[in-house]
Amino acid sequence: MMGDFGMPCDADPERPVWRETENMCNASHWADTSPAHPVELDSYSLSKYETRVMDMDRYLLAHNEPL
Repeated sequence: MMGDFGMPCDADPERPVWRETENMCNASHWADTSPAHPVELDSYSLSKYETRVMDMDRYLLAHNEPL
């Protein structure tokens, strides 16, 4: 599955909590994120090293990309 799995509408977006409720809203800050949907991959690879959110933020800042 890929996409926005949603979160309760009353959850704090800075501290998301994923629990099933009747009123689900987008968990993503980006409006173009699609709802969760199945995908098939022909191939994939994994990095030897874990990437933390802080590492990604540094990368984006270094390349003048929006956070």
